[in-house]
Amino acid sequence: MTKLQIGAFLLAAALVVTMASASLLGIDLQRRHRPSGHAGAVKAAGGVPARRAPASAPADASRVAPDWPTARVVLAARLEKAQRAKAAAHRRHRPRTVRLCRPYQHVAAFGADGAGLVVRNDNYGGRRECLANVNRWANFTVISSQARRTGDEPAAFPDIFYGCSWGVCSPGTKLPKRLSRLRNPVTSWYTAGHPRGRWDAAYDIWFAKQRHMSGQDRGAEIMLWLRTGGLGRPGSRGLVIDRRHWEVEHWTTTDPVSGRRWPLIIFRMVHPRGFVRHLALMPFFRRAESLGLLQRSWWLTAIEAGFEVWRGGAGLRTTSFWVRP
Repeated sequence: MTKLQIGAFLLAAALVVTMASASLLGIDLQRRHRPSGHAGAVKAAGGVPARRAPASAPADASRVAPDWPTARVVLAARLEKAQRAKAAAHRRHRPRTVRLCRPYQHVAAFGADGAGLVVRNDNYGGRRECLANVNRWANFTVISSQARRTGDEPAAFPDIFYGCSWGVCSPGTKLPKRLSRLRNPVTSWYTAGHPRGRWDAAYDIWFAKQRHMSGQDRGAEIMLWLRTGGLGRPGSRGLVIDRRHWEVEHWTTTDPVSGRRWPLIIFRMVHPRGFVRHLALMPFFRRAESLGLLQRSWWLTAIEAGFEVWRGGAGLRTTSFWVRP
């Protein structure tokens, strides 16, 4: 029970007690001022009739009986004040939703540990998409999506990230940082929603050959697919990381506009799930190194978590996200 509810309850209880007390006082007043000729006249000790007020001088009832109109007004005002305070407190604590509908629109967010993050509507497909973030915490929901693509390239990647991506950096980030200087980067991510369409829920982790915070990273791109919709099932049982089987594939990605190329390594969870908790990232980096696709002198720039969307996607949600680089 909140303090406002307790206050309202106490005021109501006071009103009931006041009414009961006043009723008792009224009854007692009638007994004290019965007419002198009544058969039940009270006698004082020694048989002498009790003193009564003269008939010409009526009893001063204002000293005994409560002023009912005034009491009701005062108590009603107090109850109304308590209700107004309760409504104001509810407005102060009502969730605040931020909508992101413009392409590449973003907003700073903060995890449970206070770490700065960025929620971004990374929509490059030309069709409208809207995200919603609640209270600037580490969450977002795809509330609408008109994505309609059939090729290999998705239409959008609504995401939340830690680090720097295309000139946008999360507040207080420690990235970029050389791979050789990383100790044990760990992450947790919880997702929800399974709409129709074609999409995947994936980490997108970027490396650059030199330290920079804007433009296209051309060192390496590592993706971790947790689950998918409309993209079929993984086939093989590859390496085991975090007590789970991952299918591994890689190829070279080419930017159709600039012609720039970089290696893409995809680790796809064989048995899909909607979340990972305290997932160590270094084993994935070491695997990419062993394939000759990542070098220890390169810079980790961003750890992103989101949904590649080709078609549909409305209803996909990130409920929590955390990174320790």
